[in-house]
Amino acid sequence: MTAVKFGHFVQDAYSLLSVPDPDGFVLTEPGYMIANILYADDLLADLPGYITYGFIARSTAAPPYDVVIAIRGTEGIFEWMDNAVFEHQDCPFWPNGPKTEDGFTNIYKTLGTAPSLAGQPATAALNSLVTLLGAASVGAVTVCGHSLGGALATLLIGDIVAKAIWSRPSVYTFASPAVGDEAFANAFNAEVPQSWRIYNKPDIVPMLPPPLLGYAHVETPYEIDSSSSTKKSIICWHSMETYLHMLDNSEPLDADCVLGGASVTGTAPVASTSAPS
Repeated sequence: MTAVKFGHFVQDAYSLLSVPDPDGFVLTEPGYMIANILYADDLLADLPGYITYGFIARSTAAPPYDVVIAIRGTEGIFEWMDNAVFEHQDCPFWPNGPKTEDGFTNIYKTLGTAPSLAGQPATAALNSLVTLLGAASVGAVTVCGHSLGGALATLLIGDIVAKAIWSRPSVYTFASPAVGDEAFANAFNAEVPQSWRIYNKPDIVPMLPPPLLGYAHVETPYEIDSSSSTKKSIICWHSMETYLHMLDNSEPLDADCVLGGASVTGTAPVASTSAPS
């Protein structure tokens, strides 16, 4: 399943955080190489300075090249969910109406390709990649992210479309919270038709921010349900490993999340739409 492939890129984005030398990092999916590292100020986790948040990768085969942008989440998402007031601000790339969540948007504004305030914005790096590869040499373009990374991926692909960096990019998010208001969701759905928003039914993060505060999810939802396959745990319900295991039961489930006596093969996902291919 294509969603699992991009889930592997997201797992690599998590792994990259603990790698001393990211330049030598080998991606899980063969046939791709990292073109740029993405950094951001991890405001939700209250960590100092800019840290690795993901990467921009491209295929190594002859063109047309596939481009993948992968963004990880943060453990600080749970503390933030407890304390956030879910304020709105103007969408940074679709003005005159759409509003986005303040915390996600502030982090998105720091997303770039250098660990400093003078760093190159991610969209500028993507424009540079177009110049390097040649617009006609770029084929599929996919943004993917988990948790907070799903929110940032949603904002990034909206920005890519607004700036006309590439035509018809796609996005896969896992466990993403809602990113903006109904006007934002409507604009996103109109401009980004190739979107899959995968969520686990018992996971609390995709339930927030609440609709009562003016938030709406973007399309296209795809529901999985790990209730019968994992321990009753906020962490287990939310983990990237659980999401991948429920999409493909050959993917390993974290041993700490397996129900006692239960099979690690899981159950088939329950979809609210057709499966993301």
